[in-house]
Amino acid sequence: DFLAVGLDEAADEILLAGPDTLGISFTEMSRELREAIGRADAVLTKGQANFYAFDEHRDEVPAPICSLLTTKCDIVSLQLGKEGKINVATVLSEGAQQ
Repeated sequence: DFLAVGLDEAADEILLAGPDTLGISFTEMSRELREAIGRADAVLTKGQANFYAFDEHRDEVPAPICSLLTTKCDIVSLQLGKEGKINVATVLSEGAQQ
């Protein structure tokens, strides 16, 4: 997706996340990604799987975490105070180190 929409031309750096899993695996992510997350000013996640992964590991991320997703089930929509399938932009964390 990244290359298809031309984000490689706007990005300072492109990193491999690690194994091909739903969402980022905090136990299997690449060393480069772990280091980049550690030095990031902000982290923007995409998708419900990454919403779950970063929500579960928010204390490991020093920067603010924002998530963009379309909910796939009412459980997540209700967690965000809505019902049904919704498009969401939300702040998961304002940063673990403030």
